[in-house]
Amino acid sequence: SLALASDNCSIQGVSQSPIAGTTVSNTGNMNVTLTVTDENGLTNSCTFIVTKMDNTAPTVTCGNSTINFNGQPNILLNSSTFVTASDNCGVQSVILSPTNISSDKVGQTVQVLVTVTDINGNSTTCTSNVTVTGLPAGWSAEPNGVGCNNGNSVSYNSNTQVFTATSTN
Repeated sequence: SLALASDNCSIQGVSQSPIAGTTVSNTGNMNVTLTVTDENGLTNSCTFIVTKMDNTAPTVTCGNSTINFNGQPNILLNSSTFVTASDNCGVQSVILSPTNISSDKVGQTVQVLVTVTDINGNSTTCTSNVTVTGLPAGWSAEPNGVGCNNGNSVSYNSNTQVFTATSTN
């Protein structure tokens, strides 16, 4: 019970402002007023402070992703491609570790730790698996080849470290 009410006459009603069940947002202090009315219509009120707190961690979902190298030395990861995050008060940051993947990881799966923090400092984590494919740094496949009418394809096997190039004229 927030307060006790008594009167030498009978009590007609007790009201609260804001009313019970009111949705509140953000954190900080909020004034609440209780007003008691007796059977003669006389009223008395008291006001007290309620401290609103955010103890709810953000919600985060990590999906797996694939990145494809075409000669770059590294690729900067973009969290929006494999992370969905939300929070009841607002997301402040989404941090990835590592933030980028180097081409020496071609043929591997890299675990990326995702940390999501809300505006009140609550955080949660998840892990995404990023499959790394493509060509090592310095190698690239041109879409139509060089002087090839019907295109080309280049692949790299990271286990055997063998390139396969096919061109059709």
